Amino acid sequence: MSSSKISPKILLVCKASVAALLFGSLNLSFAADPVTPQSNPEQFDRDGKHICGWSVMTESERAGFKSMLHNNNELADRDSIRSESCKAMRKRAQEKGVPLDE
Repeated sequence: MSSSKISPKILLVCKASVAALLFGSLNLSFAADPVTPQSNPEQFDRDGKHICGWSVMTESERAGFKSMLHNNNELADRDSIRSESCKAMRKRAQEKGVPLDE
């Protein structure tokens, strides 16, 4: 008669595989650290808001965007500038087929 016992080596491999799968799925949720003003201050404007489309802007566009916000004292106007810029960056990201960092 054959034994129904599982080999210790096979059992170890199975446990290791299950652990790797579980750890791997948990690890995905921690893969990307959130962008914060402390970690990447250049990606935030004067009001501490993340610049929508930062990754698809050129250096000169980033500088121009920040300059427009810096030179505008009215919050409503800065919000309007942000909104228009974000619309343009959404369109650009879609055309390039890349995800937009909002």
